[in-house]
Amino acid sequence: MDRPSPASSLTTSSRKHAQAPRLPAAGLGKVDALQYLRALAALMVVFYHAGHYLIGHRQGPDLQGFFDGRLALHGVAIFFALSGYLMAELALRSGPERFLLHRLTRIYPIYLICTAAFCALSPLIIGSAYTPRLLATTLIPIGSASYALGIEWTLLFEVTFYVFVFLVIWAGAARALAAIGLAWLALVVASLWLLPRPDVATLTPPLYLLPFNAANGAFACGLLVPTLMRHVRVPWPAALAPLAALAVSGYFDLAENRVIAGVTSAALIASALSWRVETLPAALQRAMLKLGDASYAIYLVHVPVIVAAYRWLPEVVPLGPAWAVASALAVAVGLAVGRLDIGLYRRLKRWADGLRAPQARAFVGAYIAAFVVIASYGSVVNLIESRDTAAAAAALDGLGPVTDAATVAAAIARKGAGFAAPAGEVEQVATLPDERLAIAGWALDREAPKTTTFIAVFCEGRQIAWAKRQRLRPAAADTLGMPGLRKVRVGFTLASEPRRPCPGGGQPVVVAADVRGKAWVVPYRGARP
Repeated sequence: MDRPSPASSLTTSSRKHAQAPRLPAAGLGKVDALQYLRALAALMVVFYHAGHYLIGHRQGPDLQGFFDGRLALHGVAIFFALSGYLMAELALRSGPERFLLHRLTRIYPIYLICTAAFCALSPLIIGSAYTPRLLATTLIPIGSASYALGIEWTLLFEVTFYVFVFLVIWAGAARALAAIGLAWLALVVASLWLLPRPDVATLTPPLYLLPFNAANGAFACGLLVPTLMRHVRVPWPAALAPLAALAVSGYFDLAENRVIAGVTSAALIASALSWRVETLPAALQRAMLKLGDASYAIYLVHVPVIVAAYRWLPEVVPLGPAWAVASALAVAVGLAVGRLDIGLYRRLKRWADGLRAPQARAFVGAYIAAFVVIASYGSVVNLIESRDTAAAAAALDGLGPVTDAATVAAAIARKGAGFAAPAGEVEQVATLPDERLAIAGWALDREAPKTTTFIAVFCEGRQIAWAKRQRLRPAAADTLGMPGLRKVRVGFTLASEPRRPCPGGGQPVVVAADVRGKAWVVPYRGARP
């Protein structure tokens, strides 16, 4: 994500130079064009999230009609395709250890600073203290996890991609990256038909699923750009390919649109390499370069800044101006943090370049070992979670349409799959500002209170939420006279997936299901939607 210097497009070795992509007439223009694309991608993501979080804080018209998820999808695809293109170039002129050290010093330091700042300021930003999960903060894929800044899922893909390219360089196969990219793209496309949609579209996959994820289409296509540019000069109309993809996106699902966005983003980059951006007004060039330089910092800080802006802006501020203020603040804070980011990276890169070979190998070896251990742990946990989910979901098989609590309870009784000694209650059902339902409570079988248990919520025959019991409820333990439960996670808080999940005004039915295949309808205690 760092801006390459003009000299980075040249090599001192004539043999390596022959392998590098051809430069347009203005070498500096090539570098600037990529910075402009970074700036564009960052703004696309900011504008989308400003609309997304606005409807989560304010009732009113949905600004995502103007800046919807397609904007963020293509913004992320541009970032990923740029990484693919640049890593394909760097792989030919970098040793494996130096390559990975530069990538790690680019990603982690400013990310950790921003995460620490968010945690320190979280009472002001979200109204409560936030404690990050250590393993999630490593940015190594571990499967489902919560993250502080709200955008870390893309960094999981970036970091894993860097490790992948490191292994390719280490194996002496850097010149085969184009062929590898083509094979990877074919694998991603095939996965759209061969794997379940959740496995190819999830934002936080475990390592064993990550290579098949549709988002990788952009990395794979980016790896093809240097080879493409050695054989053809892509005309400027190719830059319009993302607009065509946006126009037809309604005909495809999320995973398919991610692959299409990857292909069109690579076409945009290949076209941009022939732009003569020095013909643009000087003020616009300076603005876009600053935004491009700060694009990573803007990306890191924009969600917390937007959330804080909506929390502190007076309710009297209309939706449009509130969106504009939040977007402008996110960019302004990102520009300020970007100055720190660039200076820090330059110093750390010099430090990395000053390491002796044994030291560089030791640092990289330690990181790769940590990556393997943490990613393997996450994969094992995810496999166990998948097994538990399937076992708990089996308790709901054969119950028929879940329309009301009495019917479901009777079906469970006929099936003989009920909790032996159930306890619990739905404590609260509330409508969120974005019109989803939030449901909180606790549930357990007193004969097996520690058994892994999931909570399913139904409304008018449709399942609208599903999550594992993950919260402590010491008060419930005291009520039951079971002090040992104070440290057992018997509580739940979950939100419905669709907005307006009960259009007919029906009451949600909450069902607890555990890995033994047992189930129980959790009753309400004074809580009504």
